[in-house]
Amino acid sequence: MYRDLVEKENYDEAFPMWEKLMENSPAGHVYHYIDGVTMYKAFIERDADDEEKVAEYKTTIVDLFEQRITCTNAERKDKGIVLETMAYTLSEIGYEDIDKTLATYEAAIKENGNKTSPYILAYFADHAIFMYGNNLMPKDKVREIYMTLEAIKDANTDNKAYADNWKYVEDYYGPYVDGILIVGSL
Repeated sequence: MYRDLVEKENYDEAFPMWEKLMENSPAGHVYHYIDGVTMYKAFIERDADDEEKVAEYKTTIVDLFEQRITCTNAERKDKGIVLETMAYTLSEIGYEDIDKTLATYEAAIKENGNKTSPYILAYFADHAIFMYGNNLMPKDKVREIYMTLEAIKDANTDNKAYADNWKYVEDYYGPYVDGILIVGSL
């Protein structure tokens, strides 16, 4: 019943039912986690003027993802997808712990290797360049990320989505490319 309300974006009515489900059967279905994240993202938008609430919502989103990760299964091979979604979501909501966001992107790529989803290349590059541009990441690290993303793209030449997302990587790295990719540069 609550799922119908979530699908209709009637989050205020769905939320109390969802809370009861999470209290009594959090791992009952993967949708409990997905729907929770969906609702909290909507609440972030709705309550954007209330910094305290927004911070609480963001923390809850992280908690939901971390709980969901504990429910992943090696046979289903779903941990990497959850990590990718978490990394993207942390970027999307502007999660303040940028090191955690970075670690989540790295964990997703470690888990998925060359099967990392194409869109992650662009979002990971954006995050890395944001950190580098704000002196929060050393040059060798941002170079390493570039090389890792390039290797993933090169391993997937038969899939146009990787080439399409690579254009974004090049755009993000473009202003810094000479200083990052030329070994021995300052």
